[in-house]
Formats: sequence, C-alpha cells, structure tokens
Amino acid sequence: MNTTADFHHNCFYHIYNRTNNKESLFKSQENYSYFLRRYKHYLSPYLDIHAYALLTNHFHFSIRIKSEKEITTHIENAPTRRRSETESRYLNNNAKENLINELIVHQHQRFFISYAQAFNKMYNRKGNLFARQFKRSQFDPEEKFKYLQYYIHHNARKHRFVKHFLDDQNHSYKSIFTLNDSFLDVSYVLQEFISLERFIAFHEQVYSMKEFYGLEIEEDGF
Repeated sequence: MNTTADFHHNCFYHIYNRTNNKESLFKSQENYSYFLRRYKHYLSPYLDIHAYALLTNHFHFSIRIKSEKEITTHIENAPTRRRSETESRYLNNNAKENLINELIVHQHQRFFISYAQAFNKMYNRKGNLFARQFKRSQFDPEEKFKYLQYYIHHNARKHRFVKHFLDDQNHSYKSIFTLNDSFLDVSYVLQEFISLERFIAFHEQVYSMKEFYGLEIEEDGF
C-alpha cells in the first residue's frame, strides 16, 4: 500500500505519524487539547475530519480533502498578509489540482512545526519531535470508511494500552454524540453508518485486526 499518496480534491485519506525514537507525544491532558486545536487551525479549512485517535507516541486521522471551490473561497477570504507562499501559489494557479498535494503537505508541516515548538518550549526539549515524512493512504469510502473509523477508535486496544476501547478517552468516538461538534464532520459519519445506533453497534463488536487485512488497512507499526 502507498503510504505517501498524493492528495487530491474530494478524496479520502488515512493520515498517521509517530514521534522520533518512540518519544512521548503527549505528557499532559492539555497537550492533547492543544494538539487538536493546532490541527484544526492549520487543516480544517482544507479538509473534513471524520475520526481521530491520539496515542502515546503517534496519532491517526480519517479525513476528506475539500473541493477546489471550498479551498479557493477560504484562501480568497483570508487576509492577504496571512497567506503563506504556498496558499498564494495555489490561489493564483488555474490548474489547482496540480498544487493541492503541495498545499496539504505544507499545512501539515506547519502544524507539526507549531506543535513541536510549543512542546519543546514547555518541556525544555530540542530537536525534531515527529518523523520527517508523515504517512497517508488514500481509500475508497464505500469499502473502508466504517472499518477505518473502527480501526482508529480501537487503536489503543489494538496496542493493548486498554482492554476496552472506551477505556481510552483520546479519540473521537464520543464526539459523534455531539451533533454540533465543530471539529468533526459528524453528519457525514452518521450518513455512512445510517444511524447513531448502527454506529454504536458496529464499534461494540470485537474484531481482531487481522480481519481488516483483506481491506488493506495498513498496520501502523508503532
């Protein structure tokens, strides 16, 4: 499976990354909150988030890249002085599909730097916090959407950090119950599961991760 897939408008991706040398990514609950706030700040104008999980040394996101129109509108409405060079280049290029991968990668890099700088300052740490190249794989939502949500929400159980997936609080499962959640695209998630009841029932099953291999949900190896 390609874990450095190019980003395209309106396409779905599994995004994940780890720290260098399996260092801690979070040392306090405020770190978790700050991580999500920074991700929302840098990425939410360009993608919809459907699920996330934050583990001790890595994270997972399930996302969809927004349409060309949505992204263009956001950049046009942003103050010119706040636009990055990459955003300006995207806005001024007629072939925006050729630049969407560069834009999304660039925004992730800005996010990684922002979080790492704050983390290093707080804990008197130096150097890179994240692995240099984050992983991303494109997937077909008709085949894999529900299973990827499960995989992400059960990731702490997969790593045997907890016995039951709800024993871990640092994932997006409970956010689905908050219909006005501003971080997740809850309406799309419920659309795919048909109802909240089916979302709950699907997650309460206990699959072994080997059952997902045929669906090519890659092992994170963390």
